[in-house]
Amino acid sequence: MANRDVHDDFDLSQADEEDAYSGVARGDSEDEGEDLMENMEADYRPMDGLDRYEREGLDEDFVDDVTEEERLDARASAERELARRDALEA
Repeated sequence: MANRDVHDDFDLSQADEEDAYSGVARGDSEDEGEDLMENMEADYRPMDGLDRYEREGLDEDFVDDVTEEERLDARASAERELARRDALEA
């Protein structure tokens, strides 16, 4: 056995495993698999059951035509109220 090749100890299953990782065994390429860009518009198709909000919890009194100053005042008021609540809970 003095003429033994060091490569004889290389397990064939190990070679198959290495080929599978590199894509050689199956002939894989980057072109195979699911194309995420193909039919992507299907992800945005209308779905009535998911496209409508429940009425509960919606602020029906929201006014879209407020000034920036009014919007900032409302935010500051809400932040003061939250800070007061947090102080009471602490």
